[in-house]
Amino acid sequence: MQRRVRPVRKAPVSSYYGRNISGRKFVGHGMVIGTTSGVRRLNMKNLDMREVTAHGAVFSYVNLDGVNALGGDFRGSWFLNSTMTGIILGDAKLIGVRFENVNLTDAHFEGAKVNSSIKFSQPALLNRANCTGASFQNAQLRGAELRYVNLTGANLNGADFTGAKFVYTDVLAAKNVEGAIFVDSTGISDRATAELRKRGALMTTKDVAKYRNKKKVR
Repeated sequence: MQRRVRPVRKAPVSSYYGRNISGRKFVGHGMVIGTTSGVRRLNMKNLDMREVTAHGAVFSYVNLDGVNALGGDFRGSWFLNSTMTGIILGDAKLIGVRFENVNLTDAHFEGAKVNSSIKFSQPALLNRANCTGASFQNAQLRGAELRYVNLTGANLNGADFTGAKFVYTDVLAAKNVEGAIFVDSTGISDRATAELRKRGALMTTKDVAKYRNKKKVR
């Protein structure tokens, strides 16, 4: 009697607990990380994850340094206690994504869509991140620290930077600041404050109250 051979099944990414898969290439292989999948204690350094789909996934204690996630779809995902230095998130869909206790040094957000309900849990740290042309519309960045961040052409409309610290970061380089909140933020000069207010930014609690009242009238 011929013995039946079971087909080899590829294990899902979420099963690689504690494994080192650094440098692997998933681009072009339809890599999908399922909803609510847990990716924990995984070394994904320098992984090629272009156009990956990861809706609602949880990345916990993961090394994502140097990962190329250009055009990836991470809507509703959560990055927790992870290192993401130099990660490329250009043109990625980051709506509803939550970053908590992550290192985003030298991260690239060029053209990324991070509007709506994105959450940067306090205190978020963006260190030397390249956010050229990125959209942070309505993003919650309360208490965040932005050090040497490039905001050239970025969309900050409606973003909440209450209590944020700007260190060697030129907020004026952003393209849109309408309705952005900078109450109690530090590192913004008086000249920049005046210019931001002219462009529709909200610099004080009075500005916020006035802006919200106008929206109610409309």
